[in-house]
Amino acid sequence: MVLFGILKPQVVSFLLPLQIPSFRKRLRLELADLRHVHAKLKKQFQEKTAELAHANRRVESHDGEVKKLRLRVEELKKELGQAEDELDESHNQTRKLQRSLDEQVEQTENLQVQLEHLQSRLRRQQQNPGLFGKIRSARFSPENPDDPRSDLDEEEEDLQLQIP
Repeated sequence: MVLFGILKPQVVSFLLPLQIPSFRKRLRLELADLRHVHAKLKKQFQEKTAELAHANRRVESHDGEVKKLRLRVEELKKELGQAEDELDESHNQTRKLQRSLDEQVEQTENLQVQLEHLQSRLRRQQQNPGLFGKIRSARFSPENPDDPRSDLDEEEEDLQLQIP
């Protein structure tokens, strides 16, 4: 019946109907296993699809938040730039005011020195009326009799403050 490992066709035709139920049983078991594996894979696929959808929603949500935050950062940068400009302007104004104050203080000091000088001069003149009188008489000398100015006018000119 077996000739060199090959079955004769009569044997195959005899054995084949006997093996069909066994083949069917094995096919049913394999089909059941495949259905079970398919169901598990289908369930995993649905779970992963749901996870992916959830992750996509979170990404979209985060993208929206990122856009809002970027806009806010840009707004804050503009505000910072404006604040820095205002601060620079304030510093410049402070420097101008300080220079002006320094100039006013210097001018006040100069005027104070002039005032003290004039007060000292006035005190000297009041303490030495003879000298003042000599200056007066020298001014009214006959050299210039047509001069209508009095020595008091000249003294007032001498006593005027020198304001720059």
